[in-house]
Amino acid sequence: MDTAGTVVDLIGGSRAWAGGPRELHKRGLRVLKYSAVEALGRVLEESPDQLLEVIYVTGRTAQRRVQTQELSAEESDRLLRVATLTRRAIDVFGGEAKARTWLKRANRSLDGRRPLDLLGSELESLEVEAALTRIEFGDFA
Repeated sequence: MDTAGTVVDLIGGSRAWAGGPRELHKRGLRVLKYSAVEALGRVLEESPDQLLEVIYVTGRTAQRRVQTQELSAEESDRLLRVATLTRRAIDVFGGEAKARTWLKRANRSLDGRRPLDLLGSELESLEVEAALTRIEFGDFA
């Protein structure tokens, strides 16, 4: 079985959240540190730049995230979606290696796209979740 644990473990544990409780209350947001990108990248065997592209952060914005070491609230939500569906894939396939292979391989049921590339969008991530559900319950039609 895998050693990934929870979704929070996939992004580096509780240290992945930027700011403490006082800062979170003041800003009214829950944002992730850049280290969450690195931690999830290690699980998925993707570089931070590749993972940032999945959540639609490229170019100069990606450079700023490296400098500030913090994602925006929207980017944090997208990264959490990637981590949540990664955790789901680990559960469905019974381990990180099989889940990683499935997430990174073009999938016929997703019109030949890689599941990982669809996780930055809420709508497309629903397609990935539906594909995982079909696999889990043996419905490949």
